[in-house]
Amino acid sequence: MIYFLFKNSYKPLVNPYVEANMRVNEIRKTRSSIFLFLILVLAILVRMIPVLTNAAWGVDLGIYYGIALRMIEKNSLIVDYNGWGDSYQYFPMLYLISLSLHILTGFDLLQIMVRVAPIIGGLTVLIFYMIVFELTRNRKISLISSALLAVAPFHVYQTSHAAPLTVGHLFMLLSLFLFIKYKENPRFLPWLMLSTVLLIISHHLTTYFYLITLAGIIVWRNFKYDISSKKISMIFVISL
Repeated sequence: MIYFLFKNSYKPLVNPYVEANMRVNEIRKTRSSIFLFLILVLAILVRMIPVLTNAAWGVDLGIYYGIALRMIEKNSLIVDYNGWGDSYQYFPMLYLISLSLHILTGFDLLQIMVRVAPIIGGLTVLIFYMIVFELTRNRKISLISSALLAVAPFHVYQTSHAAPLTVGHLFMLLSLFLFIKYKENPRFLPWLMLSTVLLIISHHLTTYFYLITLAGIIVWRNFKYDISSKKISMIFVISL
């Protein structure tokens, strides 16, 4: 009886400094989450401004809108297109997202297309935060980096457009993040493959940048482990 009473009343001793540290870390995590949410909202709002202040915002918007309409008419993923340029129809991710929301909500396709782009563009800031945090494990650096990207004029301009490039930015960063995670845990491979496929059908130029970045990561990793001067010369000649 005495044993059971002692057992129920016993509580393991907790170092007050460890407990205080845990509380501080929780407060920091909560505060970082709030700041990250505010940065994400800011990123989306800044990219939404030109959409709300113009009747139709975006480079080649009419082409993308026309291709999306033709996809509905033909009930086909890939449609014929003989206007300016000849590759717009082969990267349908923007059209698929816009058409899916159009079918689900019944809202006007053009209005959906121009408004979904700034949201996708703003989400790139969130993924960028995840990449920086994964590399640095420093929440302050990650927040500052994502805040700068949220308001960087060139990136804001590019990712406010309803264009394949905007969707490409999202899946390129997501693929890079999953590649980093995959190096630590092979279970991320299926997600990496899925994200890469979505990138490929989003935008060709962004896919090239993704492949160049991966090649750079691999080369840098080899440099880190001391490649011979002969191999370095070979890599330099091949790159030329």
